Amino acid sequence: MKMPKNKAEFEWLMLWAFSCGMTRGYGVEHTRRTEEEEEAIKEFAEEKGFTRKSLKVD
Repeated sequence: MKMPKNKAEFEWLMLWAFSCGMTRGYGVEHTRRTEEEEEAIKEFAEEKGFTRKSLKVD
């Protein structure tokens, strides 16, 4: 894995890793996130003081 180029990339990678952790070991990527998962990602981002609050592409 390479180092992030900037803070925005770092935050996206951290949220992606958090999201991947929510698969709870199923080993498959979620193609449609539930509202609870979106809220959990947002809460995680706010706790860490991130500017980005979701994985949605701007």
